[in-house]
Amino acid sequence: LRQITNNLKKQLDNWDFQKAIDASKDETQTRDNLIHEFLGILNYKKIDHYTHEFYADIAEKKNRRVDIAITLGKKDPVMLIECKSVTAKLNDNHFRQLNEYCLYTPSAKIGILTNGTTYNFHAIDNKIKQGLNPKPFFTFDLLNFGISDLETLALFTLQDLEIKNILELAEEVYFLEEFDNALIKSLAEPSDDFAKIIFRLMG
Repeated sequence: LRQITNNLKKQLDNWDFQKAIDASKDETQTRDNLIHEFLGILNYKKIDHYTHEFYADIAEKKNRRVDIAITLGKKDPVMLIECKSVTAKLNDNHFRQLNEYCLYTPSAKIGILTNGTTYNFHAIDNKIKQGLNPKPFFTFDLLNFGISDLETLALFTLQDLEIKNILELAEEVYFLEEFDNALIKSLAEPSDDFAKIIFRLMG
C-alpha cells in the first residue's frame, strides 16, 4: 500500500492538472483532459478496463449511455462514473442521475460523481439494498489532498482493486457517521433512559 501511495503521489505531483483545467470548457473536454488522465493514474486503460459504450435502460427511458463504465474487461461493470464539466458544482441532481444508472445496473456496487477535480465515491446503500447511499464515503479533491486521501485512493488502483474491501470500508464510514449523529442527538436531547445510564455510571 505504501508503494502504491507513493507512486500515486509522484504521478499527481508530476501532472500539470491546472493546465488541463484551463483547457476544459465543457463536459467532453473535462472528461478527456482530466477524468481520463485521472483514470490513467489509477492504471485503467480505455477499452481494456473502461468504456463509454455502456447503456443503462431506465424504465421507459431506453438507450441512456453512462458516461464511463468500469468493466475491467468484463460484460457487467463494477463501477459507474457520472461526469460533469469542471466548471460545474456537483449537486443532488447530478447524484440522482448517477443513482438512476446504478439502480438499473445491479453489478455496479460503486458510483463516482466527478467534475474532473472533485471525485465523490458512493457505495450501494445496504439498508435498502438498492441504489447508492446519497453521502459519499470518500471524496478525493485533486486540488487539496493529503497522504490519508492517497492511501484510500490506492484501494481504487487497478492492481489493488478489491470491491469487497472497498464496500467494507464504505460500510464502516457510514456506520461511524450514523453513530456520531445518533450520539450528538442523544446528547442534545437526552431521553430518560439515556440520563438514567449516565446517572448510574456516576454512582
